[in-house]
Amino acid sequence: MRTLLGTMIRVLAPLAPLFFKRVWEHVQVLVAGAILVPGKRTVSSALRAVGLDQEQRFHRYHRVLSRAKWSNTEASRVLTEWAFQLLLLVRRWHPGRQIVAVGDGRYASLKLLDRCRRLSEPITFIARLRLDAALYEPAPPRCSGQIGRPRLKGERLPNLSIFAEDPDTESQRSSSATSG
Repeated sequence: MRTLLGTMIRVLAPLAPLFFKRVWEHVQVLVAGAILVPGKRTVSSALRAVGLDQEQRFHRYHRVLSRAKWSNTEASRVLTEWAFQLLLLVRRWHPGRQIVAVGDGRYASLKLLDRCRRLSEPITFIARLRLDAALYEPAPPRCSGQIGRPRLKGERLPNLSIFAEDPDTESQRSSSATSG
């Protein structure tokens, strides 16, 4: 069984408990292949990149994504925590600068966005949202003497589709250079 470099294994270690031991070995190979493969990242191209294109039991690698039991929710939680830790590093390296992080829809986690907003020097986060996403105002401050659990969110905002259709909504066209 081929394995990743020690450094990569240490970085991926928080994900190991999400998988059974035998599945984790296959995950490591797929991660290495996904890093090395040029172009489209499929299980077959990842195996080809690590020299396992002639593997007799290649179907076991496909099962990692199709049938292996692992917690997608827990994996999302771990990845979200990684993203936040990386953003904290960037914040530490560049104190006093405005930091704008851009992520795809997978990073539109309310917990991540709220943690970035609550930093002493907030990090602006741009993520793609669904048009029917439930958006809320920030939670109102707690009143003195108030009993019960503090509110986690404020008043509900209209859906993004309402803003998109409203002729009074100001918008600005922009573009950015992307790669990959």
